[in-house]
Parts: sequence; structure tokens; C-alpha cells
Amino acid sequence: MPRRRRRSNKKTEPGDPPNPAEPELRPQLPYSRNGHLPEEEVIPPEIPSTSDTDASVPECTRSEESGGTLKSCRVEALEATGSPGRSVETTTEDPGKDSKAVQIPASVGIPIEITKDHDSVIFACPNNDNGLEVQQFLVSSHILSFSSPIFRAIFDSNQSHDKNETNTVQISCDYPSVLSIVFRLLHFDSVEDLFDIDFALFVQIAVICEEFELHRALRPWMYIWSEKHSKNALEPGYEDWLYISRNFGSGEKLEELIDVLVKECGPISDCGTYFCRGDRKVLTRYWPEDILERIISLKQNSKPSIPGRELESWELSREPELAEEWEW
Repeated sequence: MPRRRRRSNKKTEPGDPPNPAEPELRPQLPYSRNGHLPEEEVIPPEIPSTSDTDASVPECTRSEESGGTLKSCRVEALEATGSPGRSVETTTEDPGKDSKAVQIPASVGIPIEITKDHDSVIFACPNNDNGLEVQQFLVSSHILSFSSPIFRAIFDSNQSHDKNETNTVQISCDYPSVLSIVFRLLHFDSVEDLFDIDFALFVQIAVICEEFELHRALRPWMYIWSEKHSKNALEPGYEDWLYISRNFGSGEKLEELIDVLVKECGPISDCGTYFCRGDRKVLTRYWPEDILERIISLKQNSKPSIPGRELESWELSREPELAEEWEW
């Protein structure tokens, strides 16, 4: 049986020869023989293939205009708002939610800074493919959430785990460029030039106001613009006063305008989307449905006008000879 070597308890003094019974212990230093640190071997990170990537990981796209990486994909439509016909989409950070991928267009307008204290980026896309440019706005999610339950639902579903991270959401509306004016009003930006806007812009702002439920936040402005344009409500070009008066006004001149349109407009078009008032085409896109049906019904039952006499339409069919007495 081989003997085990006894370990010497003798302390080694400097200059003593090494003890052959003990193995020489050398520190494992990262130095090379010449006393310099060896060069580290750079190992490139392993890039997973597309097939190996977890489908729950949010994809990212890069926007050259914004110069940053946008966490944009994995978007779920907001059904909680319960507004029919509204197309509102938002990004989400929760990979556990069922969602669909939405690509934010690479070509967008120059970012519009609504406030310097912005914490979110909104991409506003047109509802229809009508050549309008996608708009990009730098906004405060706190202000918009306070102003609108729709925006509150959007930002709540997109709440990031990192409080310092910028939220990126995508929405759809009829007039993306008009959102710049709406956001300025909500953020109390300089608005001196907005007291005197034309009626067409007023209608567009009203459409956005209804779409995102901004009635309470924009009520003072809607009152100012309604007072300005109510005096012209019966004039050509102001037919959408039917929409303004019903949804944002007190009903002023609503009945008068209905009577004027019944008398001055021709029959509804075959597609049911416009009347002709003189040589102008009057779209009915935003008219309240019950008012549109009422105008159509009144026109169908209206009396034809004959100089000096109002003749019932049923009289023309029953007594043709009576109609021949009059020169049209």
C-alpha cells in the first residue's frame, strides 16, 4: 500500500528553495507570457432565424423620419369603446394578449410636436385610401386620456412596463391633418388663429370630436364656431348644418334648413349619397339618418308648383285634362 505524503506545516520563507514534496501552486492569471492582457475573442451574438423567433415577441419597424425604433406591431382593435364603424388601433406590450400585427407605414409626415412634455407618438392614418398622408404627432397621453374616453382606452391598452419609454399608437380617422388643430386645442397651445375658421373646417373638427368623444373638452369652441356660422345656415354650402345643429348645437335653424332643402334640392341620387341643389352636389355623408329619411319622404310627398296654384300630385294622375290647361 503506497504511503500518503504528509503535508509540511513549515512556513516557506522568502528565498527558500521549493519543497519537492509539495506541488508548485501557480495563480491562474489572465496575463500572457509577456505580461500583457490577452486579446479577448469577440464572439458575434447568435441571430435567431425567423422560424425560431417566438411569435409572442413584438416585432419592430424603423421609421427613418422619426429616427427611432417603433414598437408598433402586435395591435388589437379597441372593441371596449363600443362605437360602431370606428377603426382605432393601438400597440400593446403584453405578448400574452391575442392580437394582430399592424404595420405602421414607413412613409409618414414630419413629426408635429404638440407639446414639449410629450410622452407618446400617435400615427394618424386616413380611413380611406384617398391619397392623404399619414400624420405623426408628439403628444401627452395624460392630457388626451383626460379629454377623451377613447384615447384613455387606447393608452391604457398600450401602457408600457417602462415608464420612461415612449408609447407609440396608431389610429384611423377621416381627417388626419385636422387632428393637429384638435390636439392644439386640447393641449392649450397657441390658438389665436382658430377663432375664425371656415365652415368646412368646422365640420371636419366636429367629425373628429364625435369620433373620439371630445364633446366635453371642445364644447366652448363648438359654441363659438356655431354662433359664427349659424347666420348662414340656410345658404348653399352650409347643408351640413343639419349635422352640426343636431349634434353640437341647440337645434337652431334645423327645421328651417330642412324645409329649404326639400324645396331646393332635386331627388336623391341612385347611390343615395347626394342631392343636387342647383348646380351643386350636396353630400349627405354626415347627415343624421332620421333627418335624411325625413327629407326624402317629404320630397316624395311634396306638391308640384304651378304658377298661381298648388296642384296635388294625385290630381295629375286622376285628371290629366286639368293639367293640360296650365302652361308649364
